[in-house]
Formats: sequence, structure tokens, C-alpha cells
Amino acid sequence: MWTAADIEITLDNELSSGSVVTAHIRAPGGELALIADVERFDRELVLAGFHIQGENVRPNQLGWARLRQIAKAVAEKLDVDTIVVKGAIRTTGAVPGRLPRLIRFSRSIPAPC
Repeated sequence: MWTAADIEITLDNELSSGSVVTAHIRAPGGELALIADVERFDRELVLAGFHIQGENVRPNQLGWARLRQIAKAVAEKLDVDTIVVKGAIRTTGAVPGRLPRLIRFSRSIPAPC
């Protein structure tokens, strides 16, 4: 299981503007580039118009289990409870023109003693 310590997030200021953020996430399984319109609502981070690309990973190399681990580690690092991903309409790949479903990643928070 990866933790926040295993994940490095780098923002690309040259390709970011306003609420649209371009970032690189380096994890033990590879590096991902992403772009999204980012909004934070209290303990929730919403990534709208989300695009993601593997920089040095093959298609499907990470899989859903690893992507969930990365999302939970990012949520921990950014101190949010939930990350909501609203994908952008596909331009290539599987079923171009389709709008992906909304995906919600939640991290478990230990109960106070």
C-alpha cells in the first residue's frame, strides 16, 4: 500500500492558469500527467474536465487498485477527505465522444479517541 510519503506532486505553473491546473504525480509505479479544473469545497477536492496520461507507464499498467492508492495518498497529502473526478469528454481511445462517469475517491479517517 502506498502512502502520501510515496507520492510526489509537482505543479506545472507554465501550463496552469486560474483554476485549471496541470500537475505531475510520481508514484512507485510510474509518473502520471493530469490536467483539470480544480475546486476545493471544505474537505472535498473536485477535478472537473479531468484528463490523465501515463508518462512512463504502459496502458493499464497501474490498474484501478493502484490508481485508488494514488488518489487516497494524494487526498492525504492535500488534507482532503474526498476527491471527485469528473472526466472530460473522450477525444480518442475507447468510445470517443463519451463522457466518463463521475468517480469518487474517499480516504478513511481514523475516529477520534
